[in-house]
Amino acid sequence: MNSNSTSSKSSRNKFCKRLAALTTQTTDASRIINSLKNRIPTFTYAPEDGETFDKWFGRHEDTIKLDGADLNDTDKVRFILT
Repeated sequence: MNSNSTSSKSSRNKFCKRLAALTTQTTDASRIINSLKNRIPTFTYAPEDGETFDKWFGRHEDTIKLDGADLNDTDKVRFILT
């Protein structure tokens, strides 16, 4: 019984550590995305004014890549599309 109790505590501790890491990653991603949103205007397609995605992305690509370096690809895509 004692080994089951120890094993259960160990499993709980591992689970808590993983959960804490995931929460921290989500918080960090949210913080980074909010920071990028505050500095980069939302893309608006207006070809008559020369506003195309290629131009918008060209202006902001370095910021997204450098300041968003800690984001995974899914979060970067989500930022760009929203």
